[in-house]
Amino acid sequence: MYGATSPTVVRVSVSYSVQDSSHEQPAVLMRVSDSEALASAGIRKPFGYFLAELPPDASNITATAFDSHGGELGSASYDNLRGLHPRVFTAAP
Repeated sequence: MYGATSPTVVRVSVSYSVQDSSHEQPAVLMRVSDSEALASAGIRKPFGYFLAELPPDASNITATAFDSHGGELGSASYDNLRGLHPRVFTAAP
């Protein structure tokens, strides 16, 4: 799963369930803030993307974003991966 973040996000944590067992893992966060690279691409503001690989049977999925002080900035819930939410992609085994 993946999603866009604001430039203030420094960490994303993903929580989910698999067969009634709760799990949490950090997402990989790619922050784009190099002013020269942004200008070359015609982009005005810094941004980020997070990426997390989850089991195909994960459910109750929530991504939570945190700032540099550990404060929660917000969260987003995602459909079951089998629902193929627009921000979720899966690979066949």
